[in-house]
Amino acid sequence: MNIKPKLKSLIDMAVFSVFLYLFYLVTRIGFDLFTVKVKLDDAKYYIIFEFLFFATIALAVFVTQLLRKSTKLSDVFASSKWGLDILLGFSIGAVFMSVTIALTYLGGGYLPDPTINLNINFAVPLIFFLFVGMAEELIFRGFIFSTIEKGFGTKWSIVITSLMFGFFHMLNRLDGIAEDYKPLACLFLAIEAGFLLNAAFLIRRSLWIPIGIHWSWNLFETSIFGAKEGQIHFLPSLFTGHYQPGLFLPGFPMGMESSYITVATGLITGFILLRYAKSNNNLHVPESKKGQP
Repeated sequence: MNIKPKLKSLIDMAVFSVFLYLFYLVTRIGFDLFTVKVKLDDAKYYIIFEFLFFATIALAVFVTQLLRKSTKLSDVFASSKWGLDILLGFSIGAVFMSVTIALTYLGGGYLPDPTINLNINFAVPLIFFLFVGMAEELIFRGFIFSTIEKGFGTKWSIVITSLMFGFFHMLNRLDGIAEDYKPLACLFLAIEAGFLLNAAFLIRRSLWIPIGIHWSWNLFETSIFGAKEGQIHFLPSLFTGHYQPGLFLPGFPMGMESSYITVATGLITGFILLRYAKSNNNLHVPESKKGQP
């Protein structure tokens, strides 16, 4: 058994983690000092923060690549059809969340208010969730998935990255709601979203499709259907939805991500995308990237 690729993957991950932590620490301190002097409303605060988080991840990937010859930003963003890809991903995410919400509604788990907020300004959630999608997809699909795959293979990378993506959301603040169920909710998220987004990445081995899915998933869940996660209060929504017991983990700690229906629709969609990726012969590490020095 050749342990060199595995060891290199682990070292790359460690180097990336160190730089990401250091850069994030500097960015966080600088941003906090900035916001002491310049008062921002919640929308501007979170949009700027998410942009800086994305920039911090990109810098950590770039520095790691320079030192370790690892994943290049140009590799994961390269696509001659990036505009069509992000539109395709956005459409997949919109249909996915709409169908999931509809099934939950038919099952009595989601009830919208009869009133509709027609005065909603979609600019804030559009920009905010785009940066959220770009940041999380760069770190998990762009770097972590690609790095683990080179050492441990595609199947293990799907499993490990899905779990890391899900349990990364343990960091989400939920205002004390159902904290005991938070780990199980993160496992749900790993299964339904981590797996689906990994499969989406493999379609073209580019980030644009998963960014599009991530973007519209959050946008439709939060700002269309009002099925907000516990920590998002500043974003407007077209509908206001209410969860009902039965189809969710007790306390609904992560919104629709705590639904058994979302687990089912996420798995089904993920397997469909994985099958499509397989038809494109993208389920194996490209020969040009195997054993990169």
